[in-house]
Amino acid sequence: MVDKLPPRAQSFASLMTRIRIASKAVVRVADVCAAERDLSNAEMTLLSALSAVGDATVPDVARLRKLKRQSIQATADRLVERGFIKMVKNPSHAKSMLMRTTKQGKAAQRRVDQVAAKSMAEAAKSFKKADLDQAVKLLDDIAAKLESQHPSE
Repeated sequence: MVDKLPPRAQSFASLMTRIRIASKAVVRVADVCAAERDLSNAEMTLLSALSAVGDATVPDVARLRKLKRQSIQATADRLVERGFIKMVKNPSHAKSMLMRTTKQGKAAQRRVDQVAAKSMAEAAKSFKKADLDQAVKLLDDIAAKLESQHPSE
């Protein structure tokens, strides 16, 4: 099918394939970083989101990460059981509790961030900063274009 596309569309399709392949590699690195601290990738993703935004509701994080609320809730429940986050009253909403990272959760997040930072710094040595900056802009533009064509809920 790709070979029946116009040349620019063929290049775009090829790029999308490479993005999926690169994304899988990124997930593998994240899995290794999280596993070193006995966390799943989903648990690490939620801890990272809370680290970035502070206290948040499950629906807030689901919207932010473009994930299903149910998957965030299941991950939050596991993190509560393990003592990495706690649920606290939300002054803005009677039913939707806020997730708050505990000291244990913050310590785990810092340790995983250190491992990830080391991995990223090592990988980054292979590329020119200008090329990386250009790739970031291109990916932002692609995401915006695709989102405008197919808006999420």
